Amino acid sequence: MQGVVENITVFLESAGLCKLMKLGIINGEKLILTGASVAPLMAFMEQKGVSGLEFGEDWSLESGGVFVNRYGGHDEPVKLTSVSSMGEVFRGANRRINPFYCKKPGGLNPSGRPELPGSAARAFRATDLERAGEMNDMINSLPLNRKERYWTSCVFPNIVCGGRFSRLHIFLKMAGVPDKFIKTEYSNSEICFYTEYSLKESALDWREVWHIKRDTPDIVILLRAACGEKFLVVVEAKMYDYVTASDLAAQMRRQMPVINTIMERNAMPPENFAHVGLILSPTAEFEAGLLAELTGAPRGEGSAPDYEEGLRPAGCNPSRVRLIGWKDILDAYRELEGDYFYEMLKVACANPQLAVTLEAYLKRKPAGGRR
Repeated sequence: MQGVVENITVFLESAGLCKLMKLGIINGEKLILTGASVAPLMAFMEQKGVSGLEFGEDWSLESGGVFVNRYGGHDEPVKLTSVSSMGEVFRGANRRINPFYCKKPGGLNPSGRPELPGSAARAFRATDLERAGEMNDMINSLPLNRKERYWTSCVFPNIVCGGRFSRLHIFLKMAGVPDKFIKTEYSNSEICFYTEYSLKESALDWREVWHIKRDTPDIVILLRAACGEKFLVVVEAKMYDYVTASDLAAQMRRQMPVINTIMERNAMPPENFAHVGLILSPTAEFEAGLLAELTGAPRGEGSAPDYEEGLRPAGCNPSRVRLIGWKDILDAYRELEGDYFYEMLKVACANPQLAVTLEAYLKRKPAGGRR
């Protein structure tokens, strides 16, 4: 290997467990490296200017897509493109190269250090919140609502929509909606705006919904241009839940049958949709991991696919995916400062201690990821 080469154990430890979880590099209850870890790990290597990772002569991964894994039977350099599963990169190696590997939540790694930093979410302060201002006394009397549905079904529409949807165009531009579908106002004949939308439970007379599951995007917006052409915006939002790139990608993939069915029913061009992930504080690393997951990084060995056969390609177009932060909403709608729901969102974004901790997340997450 040429260029900067680092020991993988040192490289992972220096990044920290929380970051690796958010990037989708470390996955599951056992905190393992899986096949789904390969793409985000290589993206992280590139970002850090590292051309290769190694663990003595027994394991290595090059930025050019070549690996050695003697623990898994690959004694000679192998190209990633020549193996049937990316899980081969880490097969049998986690116990040796992964400093965070443990068998049980709260367990110890070989060095004896506890793996799960932090404490339960309920131990964190929920009163006298940052930036509460004049709302502080009322929020102390009735603590801030941490349920995700409140933020997507109540706060988001009150900030983004306005009378006759006069403020919606700001969010639509952030989501990458083409100009032909963007207006300063929408009549009732030009828009459908739903939250917590279950197509399967709503389109009772559509035969097409019989084969899809009950996946429920947080927000669904259907727009109609003057020419009659339609455009679909689907948003999957997270406020205080702990989220990793791999989990968000899996959830967005599971929404593709809903998107496909709506578009096919309305004879819409395949490019006429935007799929948005809305999270508290997105980073460049998280976005890279999300796009890597959505554009076809194979899953680890033993894991079931999150999508139905034939539906994955429609969800793999990076140009249709946008990652937006709740703080971006605040920045885009500064004109609403002083408005109740805007100020409520400002308080929410200023108090990250209210978010679910990594420990609580791992305790409820099954090994291999949510299904």
